Amino acid sequence: MPVIDGVTYISSTRMPAHGENSSPYLILRLLLGTLNLEINNKKFRQLKNFLPLQPIQQSKTNSQAVDEFLKQFGIPTSAVFVRNTLSDNRPFYRDLLAEYAQYFFQTERSSHVSAFVFLYRILERISYSFPLLYCSVATEYSATYDLLKKFFAEAGGDLSFFKKFLQETKFVDKLLLDATYDLAFFSQNGNAQDYYKAVTKIYNDFADQDKNQRAVKIKFRNMSEFMVTLRNRFLHARTGDGQANILVSQIKNPEEFFAQMNPLFVGFLAYITLQILGKKYA
Repeated sequence: MPVIDGVTYISSTRMPAHGENSSPYLILRLLLGTLNLEINNKKFRQLKNFLPLQPIQQSKTNSQAVDEFLKQFGIPTSAVFVRNTLSDNRPFYRDLLAEYAQYFFQTERSSHVSAFVFLYRILERISYSFPLLYCSVATEYSATYDLLKKFFAEAGGDLSFFKKFLQETKFVDKLLLDATYDLAFFSQNGNAQDYYKAVTKIYNDFADQDKNQRAVKIKFRNMSEFMVTLRNRFLHARTGDGQANILVSQIKNPEEFFAQMNPLFVGFLAYITLQILGKKYA
């Protein structure tokens, strides 16, 4: 059982040789819902399969779940995947693994604001790194490289760069960019309308919004932008800066508020992570 940065990763089935030393392999297993975790003496299992765009409960055996991923990207075996990833970008993937583990741990203990912080840290970590990793394996290398150089020149920051990467390269299917995530707010304490007002006040590029149902639709292409806006307007709440910040007094229960959005954010990030792992190491 590998113990990495205070997290024990527990598999009910035997890992391939050196699998415990490959952070990409552990990320893969974690995001497929096939690992138990132990952090601070608390054991739990991440049961969601993030391989589909809309995550589902993992109902397959460990080997079936991993085989489904390998088959999708044309990777012969788990052993091949481990061998290809064992020494590649080790510090980056180790940090990424830790961020995902901490997100799931914070979610398990219902600390959803803290969980969002780890999701945002993942977004920041991958915003430059994943485009560069994709460029290294793109079939049209020169065209992709030139496009990334253009993004560097035009983008106002790493997160803007990432959005351009998703929209203007072949990393994801163009039809996928307009796929939507549905968010319908509810509350055990009557705060659902407050949650709806808070997000529609700070963000105006939803694909659709329904005041009566307290629901919005967010396009895949806009998910990172929405995360950035939410972070800026909630975590950066300077008085007098002229921005429409989200105040705690407005939403009343930040944990419940973020508990409803985090599943969309992690679904978006984990889907992209699995795609880059599959395409980079096929």
